[in-house]
Amino acid sequence: MIILGVRLKNIRSYRDQTIVFPMSGVTTIYGDIGTGKTTILNSISFALFGRQTLSKDPVEGYAYPKPDYLLRRGANSGFVKVLIAHGDKLIVVRRDIEKRGETYSSTSGEIQVYEFENNKFVLKTRKQCSHDDLRIEVLKELGFKEKISKMKPIVFTNTIYTPQFNIDKILVLDKEDRELLINYSLGLERYHCVKENVKELNSILERQKKEKEIEESMKLKQLGGKSPEDRLKEIVSERKELERKKREIEETKTKLEERMREIEKELSRIREEKGSVSREIVWIENLKRELESLKKEYSLKKTNLRELGEKLGIVVLEDLKKLQKEVEDRLELIGSDLSRVENELDEISRRESELSDLKYRYDSNLLKLRGELGERRGRITSKSQELEKYEEELSRIKKLVSEGVCPVCKQKILHEHGERLVREMEEKIREIEKEINELNVECSELSREMSSIEDELERVNSDLNKLRKNREILSKRKDELMNTKLKLVELNNIVIELINLENEIASKESRVRESSDLINKLNKLIEEEEKYERFKYELGKQIDELTRELGGVENRLDSLEKEIESVKIIAEELEKIRTEIDRYEKMRNFLDRFVKIVNQVEVIVRSIALDKFREMFRLFLNKLMEEQEVIEADVRDDFTVSVKARVDGRLQDILQPSGGQLMATSLAYRLALNSVVRSLNPVLADSSLLLDEPTIGFSPERVDKLRKLFQELSSSFGQVILVTHDSKLLEIGDCRIKLTIDTDKTLTSIDYEECTDISGEISFSEYKRFVEELLSDRITAIDKTILETNNFFKPIVIKRK
Repeated sequence: MIILGVRLKNIRSYRDQTIVFPMSGVTTIYGDIGTGKTTILNSISFALFGRQTLSKDPVEGYAYPKPDYLLRRGANSGFVKVLIAHGDKLIVVRRDIEKRGETYSSTSGEIQVYEFENNKFVLKTRKQCSHDDLRIEVLKELGFKEKISKMKPIVFTNTIYTPQFNIDKILVLDKEDRELLINYSLGLERYHCVKENVKELNSILERQKKEKEIEESMKLKQLGGKSPEDRLKEIVSERKELERKKREIEETKTKLEERMREIEKELSRIREEKGSVSREIVWIENLKRELESLKKEYSLKKTNLRELGEKLGIVVLEDLKKLQKEVEDRLELIGSDLSRVENELDEISRRESELSDLKYRYDSNLLKLRGELGERRGRITSKSQELEKYEEELSRIKKLVSEGVCPVCKQKILHEHGERLVREMEEKIREIEKEINELNVECSELSREMSSIEDELERVNSDLNKLRKNREILSKRKDELMNTKLKLVELNNIVIELINLENEIASKESRVRESSDLINKLNKLIEEEEKYERFKYELGKQIDELTRELGGVENRLDSLEKEIESVKIIAEELEKIRTEIDRYEKMRNFLDRFVKIVNQVEVIVRSIALDKFREMFRLFLNKLMEEQEVIEADVRDDFTVSVKARVDGRLQDILQPSGGQLMATSLAYRLALNSVVRSLNPVLADSSLLLDEPTIGFSPERVDKLRKLFQELSSSFGQVILVTHDSKLLEIGDCRIKLTIDTDKTLTSIDYEECTDISGEISFSEYKRFVEELLSDRITAIDKTILETNNFFKPIVIKRK
């Protein structure tokens, strides 16, 4: 895990700035107090693990800040964004801080994972996470286990990051936290996990073995304490005896069932015959009721016959045949009279039709003549009026002519002219008079003709009236004959019905007389049916008894078959159970041997780690305490430190070393643990070393010893990020980052000094631009890839490998 850079937005004295770290070598961060040096390392820890302390101790606040310690005053939101190189991955972690009212929170964040493919980094994962989920995702991507104890990440804050004022905390960890630190950082927890898993597995196997033993005991109880073989012999013997008994029962039952079928066949015949006789008796009873009804009907019709005969004047005889003959004779006579009357009526109708046609013609001619007469008289009237006008005109003309005046123009005229006008008028008058006379002659002729027609019409009407009177008389006679005929027909019908009823009554009475024989036959059939029913009942009881007995035998046989199968299954299950018990026992023996091997391996690995740690601890402590060997320190088997001092020439334990001695011992412990972890734990092999003011409590001489130590061993530590105030430590920095602050605005400025190239192919300025690009918000706009060129990636990956 190598820190490539961190971006701080609204974090204490940083408004929005990115700090870039070389991938290897020692990077020193220096500046005056309050310039934001510790803020950088605190923010990295905060981004990875979130809020890390609930303590109100201000010293712990420097190492494990809360969100309200980090957020810039006056800002409502901010974030920390860290870029990490891990294996062939680049991991970007962002953790947000928000202020709502007086409450500060860090509830969300994001993680992006880029993997190197085809000479470029490709975005593979991008997740929005809650506070705790982000820490889980970070640890998953980094691949190492961490234990959050008292809200502090034990492994990170003791093997990778040395917080300010907390260097000596590693020596005073309680037993549980120290055990967690050693096991997690050195990878020894896997042995503990293996043993716990084996212990759990052993418990499961023991429980399963006991369950199988109980199951074995239960199976043996099911067999009555006998072996499966003995129980099978008993069952087979009982089955043979039951099969013999079954055959005997089936033979007896077959004979009885055959006899039962014969009885049922005879019963079926009796019941069929009984049903037929019963139906016939029922029919006879119905016939009796019908006979009574017919007799009542006969009596009623006989009464109707007498009443109708009295109306017709016919004596009703007891001999209906003779009565029928008499009625038919009278019907024949009436039929003849009806035919004669109808013929006469037809003749009258024909004559009426002829006279009606003649009357119609006379009426039409008379109407026509009246019209012509009216027309002539109209013309006479018109001509008479015209004649009067001409006569008046003639008188006027004569008067004017006598006066010598023209009747037309009222001028004087000659006498001859006047005479001529008078003659013309007189001529017209004579013509009109002639027309009137001719019209009067025509009217006289028309009147005579009309008179003749009217006489003929009167004669025709007289004949029609006579015919109508005759028709009325004949129609009345016809109605009388028809009425008599209808009554005779009704009488004849009644006679016929009575004759039919007599025949039907005689027939039914004959059938009724035969019913007594049927009743006797039915009684005999009932007695016979009851006898066979008793036979059937007795046989049925015997068959049912045999069926029940046979069912019991068959059920027992089925039960024995199932018991045989059950015994076989139990035998197989017992074999399996015993095999399982044996297998569980072998597995437990194997696990016991396996745990012993794991214990031995753990002891060996822990011993190797302890020896390596002791070696490195002594090396680092001796380097730091060179020329000042007042104390000696060693590491116990539980990784605690014992400090001794020479008193009167003898080494004796001391409980409270000096501040400088304590800091030197603590720093040596941390450096040794970091070295051993990187050498033994593959996941943390390339881990950074973050030191925040590691020389607190050091004398100038000890600071110089630390400088020499880093100069000698800087290549073995990989990436080291060192925050310091000591100018001597600045000399060891391969890259120096100077921080200054604008006290008016509380804004930190960043200057990079003597930062060398990352490799022979990439300059620091190019590398810095690459890191800043990844930590910028602009990167979210690029789909899946960071940059299309591979200028930056290949050397970084080569360097990592």
